[in-house]
Amino acid sequence: MRGFRVLSFLVFFACAVYSCSNQPNGTGQRTNVDKPVVNREQGAISRKGKSLVQLLPPGYLTKAAYYFKKYTKDSSGLGEFLSNGIYEDRSGIKPVGCFRLNGIPDSIFVLPPLCAADTGQSYYFSDTTIPRLRTKFCCCDPEFIFLTGDIDEDGISEIGQLEFSCNGRSQSLAVWSVRHGNWRKVGECSYDMNIETPAMKTRVKKTGRGSFEMLDVTLVEETKPNAHGELMTERRVWKRFHF
Repeated sequence: MRGFRVLSFLVFFACAVYSCSNQPNGTGQRTNVDKPVVNREQGAISRKGKSLVQLLPPGYLTKAAYYFKKYTKDSSGLGEFLSNGIYEDRSGIKPVGCFRLNGIPDSIFVLPPLCAADTGQSYYFSDTTIPRLRTKFCCCDPEFIFLTGDIDEDGISEIGQLEFSCNGRSQSLAVWSVRHGNWRKVGECSYDMNIETPAMKTRVKKTGRGSFEMLDVTLVEETKPNAHGELMTERRVWKRFHF
């Protein structure tokens, strides 16, 4: 009988502790939810799971709303998308220079899929006359985009993009051009995440109107050690493209 009373007390005490830990605090929020995730390796607080309202400056919220209406053709889910849509912010908004030859600086940012038809994140631009760049990936970052200059001399700069598939060292570097209101891939080469030099933007070089070269850098396994005693050697080849 005494053992039963002790067991009952322990059960009651455990339930009381659990109940207290889940009661709202003075701000009306529960104390065991909505805590920031700390990345111990980087010593930084992860912003995973924040809404667009919490992450984007007011001016860009307007642009996010504009793009939502433009590409979904339906504004009924806009409020939920902006306030409740889960979004993994990586680098926020990045100034990239001038897309057009008008001297007006532009910026780029990433938005999550807007609807079921979107298989991945997309890049959006502060100049709303520039179409979005859709991807099939969910690891987009504004740092993966750079201007290559106006290769075809139509008044709009082409862009380079690191197509990062979220894992692995073997990725690709692509060049896109606006053709008939949409982005069209006009060049592509391999990109090894372990080879950081030369910088991405220096791997694209205009050679004429509508013509350019891309530096393809890969690691090749040798049959015998090279002069540095290594079995892996960098191979650099300039690939030519025209559009």
